[in-house]
Amino acid sequence: MNKQYNYTNIIKETMILTVAVGIIAAAVYFFLVPSHTSVSSISGLGIILSNFVPLPLSAITMILNVVLLIIGFLTCGKEFGVKTVYTSIMLPIFLALFEILFPNFVSFTNSQELDVLCYILVVSVGLSILFNRNASSGGLDIVAKIMNKYLHMELGKAMSLSGMCVALSAALVYDKKTVVLSILGTYFNGIVLDHFIFDHNIKRRVCIITPKEKELREFIIHELHSGATVYEAYGAYNMEKRHEIITIVDKTEYQKLMKFINYEFPNYEFSSFKEVRKELTKFREDNKDALTNVRNTIDAHRDDDICMQIETAENLHLSDAVKLILDYGRIINELGTVVSPMKRLGILQLKSVFGKTKN
Repeated sequence: MNKQYNYTNIIKETMILTVAVGIIAAAVYFFLVPSHTSVSSISGLGIILSNFVPLPLSAITMILNVVLLIIGFLTCGKEFGVKTVYTSIMLPIFLALFEILFPNFVSFTNSQELDVLCYILVVSVGLSILFNRNASSGGLDIVAKIMNKYLHMELGKAMSLSGMCVALSAALVYDKKTVVLSILGTYFNGIVLDHFIFDHNIKRRVCIITPKEKELREFIIHELHSGATVYEAYGAYNMEKRHEIITIVDKTEYQKLMKFINYEFPNYEFSSFKEVRKELTKFREDNKDALTNVRNTIDAHRDDDICMQIETAENLHLSDAVKLILDYGRIINELGTVVSPMKRLGILQLKSVFGKTKN
């Protein structure tokens, strides 16, 4: 079961990363390359170097990525490194694929300014997906991630700062207009990127009550490298004493925490609830006449109709009434037992959703 869960998650994560890289590669090939600018990407530096090095853009991009990839793997952790290895391999593959499929592509817009604008909008979508999955497309994204982690800069600003060096290098190849477009494009790319991941720095206050308190505390402290506070809490219904763990996490940490919780403490299985509901429905159908008599008796009492009370009492034998009450009580108790953990789970999820605070 655990292996199947892991395989499903890996496939899902791989598909998301592949789509994001495809978006970035499309932005580079269809908008950045025709614009001849160098906007916040290692691909932009690759475009400049392709004027001096007799290699295709895909090969130059791969070489530049490998160097920065080693640095990112050592500084940003294993998960980030592994994901970025995959995306760094896929980016030049996508570029090579576009080179084969569209060998003589010129431009969609036939305008350098519009190409830069379209590139900024499209690439920011792909980058925001990667950054929110604790990954990058390699190259300058790794530099930005390192600056974000160690200098606590917003990712957009980090992308702008690191990209300025590449944008200024455009002066070695292109005219003044292209250089200015590269610099402005790099600056606005950072702004748009921060807009797409605007809630990256929003902190969430997560409250969790679980019997596996030790495992959760260790994950928060050792895996998330975050702090937590433990309070004594009492359930309002039965005054049962429990421990409530409260932690403040950012978006990336929140995603990791939710993944851990869903894996270690899987959501409540609704099949048992459906079975009891099915039994209750069958009970009503099998005892339709008897329940109708009970309803008529209630109506008779409400209307103070003595004749109706006597008539319904004759139609419902005492033994049948006792059995009806006992069966109904058993099913309702069983339903209550099933619903109780669902209710607690719903409260915990509501707390995690509405317990948000900003820095």
